Amino acid sequence: MFIKKFLSIIFVLLLSLFCCSCFLNLDNQDGSSSTPPPEANNVDFSSLTYIAYGDSITYGADYTRAYAQMDDPYPELVSNILGLKSHSNLAVSGATLCSNNLNLVCMTDRIVANTTTADIVSVLMGVNDFNRSLPLGNIEDTTNSTVYGSLYLIAEHFKAHYSNSFVFFMTPFKQSYGGKDSYTLNSQNYTLFDVATAIKEVANKYNFPVLDLFEYGQYELEMYNANSDGIHPSQEFFRTYTAPQIAQFIKDNYNK
Repeated sequence: MFIKKFLSIIFVLLLSLFCCSCFLNLDNQDGSSSTPPPEANNVDFSSLTYIAYGDSITYGADYTRAYAQMDDPYPELVSNILGLKSHSNLAVSGATLCSNNLNLVCMTDRIVANTTTADIVSVLMGVNDFNRSLPLGNIEDTTNSTVYGSLYLIAEHFKAHYSNSFVFFMTPFKQSYGGKDSYTLNSQNYTLFDVATAIKEVANKYNFPVLDLFEYGQYELEMYNANSDGIHPSQEFFRTYTAPQIAQFIKDNYNK
């Protein structure tokens, strides 16, 4: 009799464990978990402002309009996608990071001189420095005579004056322009890829996020088209690819 009761108890316990296990499996069949997922980064951008620094690509120079400004440069498109309060496109066609004797605007000087605050700040530069064969330098440089030194000055300025802003850098698109592609050595013996690398190195040193348009900007889709000069994206390309990509990057990384 005792053995029968003992076996009955064991059977009941095993049956209970089996039922519990089935219940838990059914509860998770849809991939859900008893632990709630992390809260999405749902930011209300409607009160935020944006400053975009850059060259002709940020300015919106349109190859089909003899390089006059297109209707909707990407900073405006990004602002519209995010529903920002306002944006300022402070780009200048032909601008370089480095100082130069070519009568081109040194954007580094412009950035360092500007202390106007904004909630979001971006920099997309470097292609003109490469095409004009201005010095690349190295990570130790601290003056605007080289690409690295210019990036250092910009990063230091942002660190000092934009500590409450979301600041990010972008690498230049790949190109096929003026007989140079993205991996052609210029007269200073570096490539556009090296410029993209410099931007990432300096930004990473200061913990600024980087949107790598060189690697992931998809400009190859348009670079060799008959209606493209190989360096300036079209209005339609900005609408379809670049503006949504930048807007999503901001959504994913905005941390204020």
